[in-house]
Amino acid sequence: MSYVGKNIKKIRSVKNLNQSEFADLFDLKRASIGAYEEGRAEPKIGTLQEIAKHFGISIDELLNKELSVNDLFHFDIFKKDYVKSSGNQLRPSKMPLSFSAVWYISSEKRSDYFEGKELEQFLKLNLPLPTIQSDYLAFEPHAGLPWINAEGKVVDLLIVRELKDKKDWPQAMGKRVILWENAQFDIGRIEAKEQKPGLRDFRHSEFKVLEAKKQRLFLVLYELANVLSK
Repeated sequence: MSYVGKNIKKIRSVKNLNQSEFADLFDLKRASIGAYEEGRAEPKIGTLQEIAKHFGISIDELLNKELSVNDLFHFDIFKKDYVKSSGNQLRPSKMPLSFSAVWYISSEKRSDYFEGKELEQFLKLNLPLPTIQSDYLAFEPHAGLPWINAEGKVVDLLIVRELKDKKDWPQAMGKRVILWENAQFDIGRIEAKEQKPGLRDFRHSEFKVLEAKKQRLFLVLYELANVLSK
């Protein structure tokens, strides 16, 4: 018994593709995808190879194992959607099978966090990340002003840790960070200008000198997309 039809349907579901969109990826007809999923036909070997290669799945597993969502997290199928940053500090070579609970700081609750509320008063999100420290944070962007990363792409959440000791700030040179100042965030990269460290903003490419007394700095570990339901 082949599981390819069920697996194609599962992949479509997690990638939010309808049958026509999936078919277009491989120059197939929508009716062919329906036939595969209903068990009335099976893809040719060349089509199987294309599907397996596109989603980073072996042909054997595509054919002979009913894949779960957790299985799919292990393959490349989710990697491009969930791990956008090539510069993060904990980037795995493959998405893990497990989830990690991370403190979720929504835009509505952000002022509570910066006013010193205990983390226990915030919610946690279970995200497809390796085991990480419980004090890492998931920051949501400003309402109506999404995060824009170095590649100009939109991301939903930034997983960060705060560089609380200002002596650690120079270690962030060249890294992706978010800077909190005057009740708002800037996302960018730490650079040096005239021997002074500062933030080069991704959105406008502006340079802002770091002043430890007025600012709080967070090192970006992961950039996640398509994880929040609006």
